[in-house]
Amino acid sequence: MNTVGKNISPPLPGFRGLRFISEQRFYHSCPPSLSKELAIIGRSNAGKSSLINRLAGEKSLARVSSTPGRTQGLVFFGWPNRDQLLVDLPGYGYAKASRGARRNWRDMIEDYLFKRPNLQALVLVMDCRRELAEEELMLLELAWVRECAICVAFNKCDKLSNNQLAQQRFKLQNAVQSAACIKQRMQGVAVISCSAANGLGCNTSGGVGEWMLHQLGIES
Repeated sequence: MNTVGKNISPPLPGFRGLRFISEQRFYHSCPPSLSKELAIIGRSNAGKSSLINRLAGEKSLARVSSTPGRTQGLVFFGWPNRDQLLVDLPGYGYAKASRGARRNWRDMIEDYLFKRPNLQALVLVMDCRRELAEEELMLLELAWVRECAICVAFNKCDKLSNNQLAQQRFKLQNAVQSAACIKQRMQGVAVISCSAANGLGCNTSGGVGEWMLHQLGIES
C-alpha cells in the first residue's frame, strides 16, 4: 500500500502537453489504438475530471461540473508526437440518469474494457469516504480478466483525518484481497491516497501521476 507525501508538487514533466483529442459516444468511433492506453474510471462524483486537470496542471482540460454525470462518452487525451492515450470513461452510479443512458454507459465501458487492444492499465478513482461497492468490484474483475495493471486512486483524502484515512484504506485492502481470492486473481492492486483538490499524492514521488506515466512508458 502506498502513502501520501506531504509535499504538493507541480505537474510532472511527463504530463506536459497533454491535450484533448475527442469524445466518442460509441466504441466503434474511437480513434485508432496505436500504443499503450490507460483508462480512468470512477463514480460520477469521485473527482475524475478534477484529478486529470490536477495531473496536467490545467484548470479545464477535463470538464468539471457540479452536476454528476457530465462525462457521457469515451474522452481521449494524448500528447503531441506520442501515440500513448489517456482515456476518461463515463462515470457510473448517477441515479438521476435515465435507465437507457445508464445502460448505454455500461455497454460503452464494457466494450472499451473488453475490446481495446492496447489497454495497459486502469485507474479506479474512489472517494476515500466510501467503501468498495458492487460497481467497483465488477470493474476490478474486468481489469483482472484483461490482465491490466490496476490502481485505486483514493481521492479526497483531505476530507479525512490520518486515522480515518488509515481505517478506510484497511477496509479497502481487505475487500480487494477478498475479491481477488474469490475470483482466483493474483494481480496486485496499487492503492494511492490523493487529493485532486490540493494535489496531495498526485504529482509527488510515488503518487498517482508517477504510477500512470510508468504504465504508459513515459518518463515522469
